[in-house]
Amino acid sequence: MRMSGRSLKGDNFTIHPEIPFIAKFFVNVPDTKIWLTNPAPAGFLRWEGPIVLPNDPLVRVDLLSGTKSGPGRTVRRLGG
Repeated sequence: MRMSGRSLKGDNFTIHPEIPFIAKFFVNVPDTKIWLTNPAPAGFLRWEGPIVLPNDPLVRVDLLSGTKSGPGRTVRRLGG
């Protein structure tokens, strides 16, 4: 992941909220994503999701401050 002009290595985890079946017709809760540094020990790299309510705007919290951050994207590793 590019952050503050640097390339950092991390693992991406997606948290899918469990919504009762009947509530799915009335509310759409977006996934929350968290990136942890890699290799161990894992540390915070980035968090992305709504702050409190499902209809809150998506917010990104980065480990390194800098210019406006863009969305995270998966990079395929060769030979591994």
